[in-house]
Amino acid sequence: MGCETMVKNCWGFCNKVAGDCEQYCGTGQCCRRVDYENGVDGCELARDVIGAKCGRFRGERVNRLRNEGNACIGDCDHQPGDCEYCGTGQCCRQLTVVTRVCRVVNW
Repeated sequence: MGCETMVKNCWGFCNKVAGDCEQYCGTGQCCRRVDYENGVDGCELARDVIGAKCGRFRGERVNRLRNEGNACIGDCDHQPGDCEYCGTGQCCRQLTVVTRVCRVVNW
């Protein structure tokens, strides 16, 4: 079965799980922009998706800045600096003390 439901809202039909969804998207994936931003496997090409759509979104994983502007300290084990949640960025928070890894942050 091919990717026959390219523009349909797939989220509920795919049990609210991003990525491969053979039962509704066929050979495609069900993805939202947030899935692209969070680096969900199979949603590497879903950057411009509005809502939840079936499509051919699987692509090469590119290491990039992720979750820019989102609170991250909890997702980064409460440690500032490099963190998978931030991709190529770093997790930083405004403190009265400037840390070695976060001194370039503008607040």
